Amino acid sequence: MIAAWYTGSVGRGQEDAWSDLDLVLAIRDDDFASFWEDRIALFGLIGQVVFVQRELAGNSILQGGSFQLVIYDGPVEVDWTAGPVSLAVRASDTLLIFDRIGIPVILPTEKTNDESMAQAASTIEFFWAMAPIAAKYSARRDTAAAIRQIGLLEQSIRQLDDALRELHVDYQPLAISEMPERITPLIALDTIERLCDLVDGVRPFLVMRHIMTHDAMSEEMHKFIALVRRVISSDRQ
Repeated sequence: MIAAWYTGSVGRGQEDAWSDLDLVLAIRDDDFASFWEDRIALFGLIGQVVFVQRELAGNSILQGGSFQLVIYDGPVEVDWTAGPVSLAVRASDTLLIFDRIGIPVILPTEKTNDESMAQAASTIEFFWAMAPIAAKYSARRDTAAAIRQIGLLEQSIRQLDDALRELHVDYQPLAISEMPERITPLIALDTIERLCDLVDGVRPFLVMRHIMTHDAMSEEMHKFIALVRRVISSDRQ
């Protein structure tokens, strides 16, 4: 073993009590095949193995490498990645454990303005495509499906926030409120409306960058949400 490091939330220094471990190992080229062949014994050295996911071809962050997810008693998840050292590179946002030869470190490259604008445009388009579906789930009282759809909307808003930051737009960052523990169809609908309002709030900054904001969809969503709210409220009476 020539080098080892953590990626993921631990590598970025953003881990919490619920984080898994993403471990990357760079192995001497001549030893890699035999090393990976004996990996089950290696997995068992650090704890009681409960589950080993079958190896997924091509699911490795190292060129020429292999990946396997392992669950230990706890449960604790460790995502093992190993590959030949001659092809190994390490991202800068990782936590080095040891390195015997100096694995090349890849610094992040900033997106061009055109790339960030394209990301913002595709993200807001995806948001408005998914928003009506979330409201429909609320109308059907399918709260679990509405929550899943809200997750997609929240992910879109985070991506939009990233794009605006990359464009050096002077705006108030998009803050997503936590959902309450008990979710009803009306609470889900209120959450969808707040997310739509967040996107509406950055509309002027998008227009300044000549990014299509789909204003008609915004107006349509607010009308649709009002309709769904009336239907749910009337059914409760």
